[in-house]
Amino acid sequence: MEESVTYQEIKDEGRVEGELEGVRRRILLQGRAKFGDPPPEAGATLEGIQDLNHLEQMALRVLSADSWQTLLAQP
Repeated sequence: MEESVTYQEIKDEGRVEGELEGVRRRILLQGRAKFGDPPPEAGATLEGIQDLNHLEQMALRVLSADSWQTLLAQP
């Protein structure tokens, strides 16, 4: 079963979802440390981003952003 294409796709999908959640959590932790508690829409905005690269870029932008609004508004 572990060799089946479907099994591997499900396994990979779970790995990617885990990575997405990890980056979202990191953005929230770093943002909270820099800007304070996030606005209510921050969670929904981050959950809506399904592209790992986009989230990773956002995690880097925490370093240069000056507020949650700026961070969340950038593409």
